[in-house]
Formats: sequence, C-alpha cells, structure tokens
Amino acid sequence: MEAIEFSQPVKLAAHETQVVRFTPENFSQLKVANPRLWWPAQLGPQNLYPLDLEFVVDGQVSDSSHIRFGIRQVTSEVDAAKHRVFQINGKNILIRGAGYSFDMLLRSSPERQEAELRYVRDMNLNTIRFEGKLEDDHFFDLMDEMGILAMPGWCCCDNWERWKAWGAEDEPVAVASLRDQIRRLERHPSGLHLPLWERPHAPARDRKEVFASDERERLAQSGSCFGG
Repeated sequence: MEAIEFSQPVKLAAHETQVVRFTPENFSQLKVANPRLWWPAQLGPQNLYPLDLEFVVDGQVSDSSHIRFGIRQVTSEVDAAKHRVFQINGKNILIRGAGYSFDMLLRSSPERQEAELRYVRDMNLNTIRFEGKLEDDHFFDLMDEMGILAMPGWCCCDNWERWKAWGAEDEPVAVASLRDQIRRLERHPSGLHLPLWERPHAPARDRKEVFASDERERLAQSGSCFGG
C-alpha cells in the first residue's frame, strides 16, 4: 500500500479455511495519518490507494491480488421531518440517483459501461440504485474512479420480501448471498447504502438478527428500497 508494508506468518492445514486479520491495533503502520479522502464527484477528488497482497509459501508466491480502495466515511441521520440525511466525510450530500439495469441479454462491454456512467454524471446525478442484479467488478471500479455512489441491494417484488413463505433452504441462502455481496463490494468507496427490505415487507426481529450476526453484516444498513 504505497510505502506501507505489513506481513504475518500463517499456518494452514490441508483443506483448512482461515480468516487472517491485519488490524491497526497489531500493525501500527495501518493507522494512516491525514489520508487522501475519496469524495463523490461534486464534492472533491476521487483519491484511491493501491493494495498489493501476496501469499508466500517456501519463498514462492502462491497467490496474489491487486486492488484499489478509497478512504472515506459514510454516516446518516434521520431529521425532524423523518427523512434520512447522508453525509460523506462529514458533509451533507443530497442523493440524486436513478435505477440501473444492464442489457437484458447481458451483452455488457467496458465501452458501454463507461458511456452510461458518463451519462449519469452529465445528468448531474450522483447515485445509481441496483436492485438485486449487480454489475461486474469493472463497473464498480469505474464508479470509484468517477465518483458515482452505489446503492446495491436485494430485488423487491420477489422471494426476498416474502419472508413468511420462506422454506428451510431460503434463510441460509439469503445470509450467504448477503455476506458474499458485502465482501465483494466492501473495498469500493463508491458504496453508499445497502437496502435489504422495504418497510411494508420487513422481516420479524429474529430474522433481522440472523442477518446482523456476522461481523461484516454490520456494514449493511436496513431501510426502504429507496434508502430511507
């Protein structure tokens, strides 16, 4: 990560899966002073940091990954009129967005993606709402680069909002799907809000607690399909 380096030894048995964490408490170099913040397009620059990761076995690189990420803070509050107000890095932002759907036959291309995101920015919009159907990684990388916010989430008007009709297989599939989406998208600073259900179709409290049980799910903020 630029001039910052960090490592730790890891032992894995055959077929073992393990989560390896690098925390600022154990690696003080991860406490970045005066970071270059990522901002939506109308508020400031889209600063991104490179991150190169390697897993080395007996002096040989077994696996590697290169990503870019941004440092920013997203907060929100409900005002006196019961409207949700979002802040990016402490500054209020008016969410001006629209729903997005890619080609029905999935004939996506980098050129088309770039053109459509330019249209979004040229229309003075700052947010795209996905409903259950997410674009590929290149699209989210472009959103990071162009300063366009993303509101991914589950698709309404389908099985995900029919909680009372769920069978024994639905809940573990839903939890695994949520966890996978969050892990895929969490590095993207363009991520604003992850709506999971519309209020008229909100699940019972015990089912909400299932979704909040994994530490990553704390990143998912429940609310209406439109971010309220």
